[in-house]
Amino acid sequence: MRLFETASAGQDNVQQVIDNARASNRAVMFIDVDWAMTEIYHQQFAEFAVEYFKKHPTDSLRFHFADCTAVSKNYASLRAIPGWTTLMDDAGTAMIHGHGEIAWLADGHVLRVQKIADFATPSELIESTEDLLPADG
Repeated sequence: MRLFETASAGQDNVQQVIDNARASNRAVMFIDVDWAMTEIYHQQFAEFAVEYFKKHPTDSLRFHFADCTAVSKNYASLRAIPGWTTLMDDAGTAMIHGHGEIAWLADGHVLRVQKIADFATPSELIESTEDLLPADG
């Protein structure tokens, strides 16, 4: 699929995906860890991306799948994204709990982190994404 990037477990690979997401004007990143049952959400994320591009075929939104197992001890790579620690402070907790979280980024800043399971359908994910990151195509 175009505009989709994935990383295997490895600190350098994770950092590369995070850097690419931050370099994008608009990005959605799925956070995967091998110590949790996030595999059940992989298909949901893929369906979300496919349905998004069916609705917005010329949009420049980037989708990233990051296996963050290698950085899950302290998630320093994620916490370094501007806005991440503010979200943590506002929530009073860490942003990653191994529930298949999605992060929405605009111009290198994280806007929101939320469990993919909070969305029953790809349409709900698309609507939330359009609210946060209006389509450009």
